[in-house]
Amino acid sequence: MKTLKFIFAAAALTMLLSFTAPLSKKMGNHVAKVERECAEWTKSDWDKSRETFNSYIDEFEKNYATYSSEEKDAIYKSIGKYKALLLKHKINKAEGALKEFGERVPSLVEGFMSAFE
Repeated sequence: MKTLKFIFAAAALTMLLSFTAPLSKKMGNHVAKVERECAEWTKSDWDKSRETFNSYIDEFEKNYATYSSEEKDAIYKSIGKYKALLLKHKINKAEGALKEFGERVPSLVEGFMSAFE
């Protein structure tokens, strides 16, 4: 009886694993979601996204030899796009900080100059 349960469990696990999406598709879907939704994201949202993305990278590195050339190309394309979206987010964030600083410069200069009057 135990052997029969073990065989059914192994068969169920095998079927479950065979129906999971390939990494290239999972990564592509994740990057597409990031692209659609990231304009409204908080730091916490970005942290969660990076955590998921890094888990995909880990999976890719562990199983690198098992992927076809086409799968590798699709994964690298997703990696490139994600990195570009992350860079774009950081540039926009820095741009906002620079703009705010630029708006404060006249007050800073005025305060600095008032010390010499």
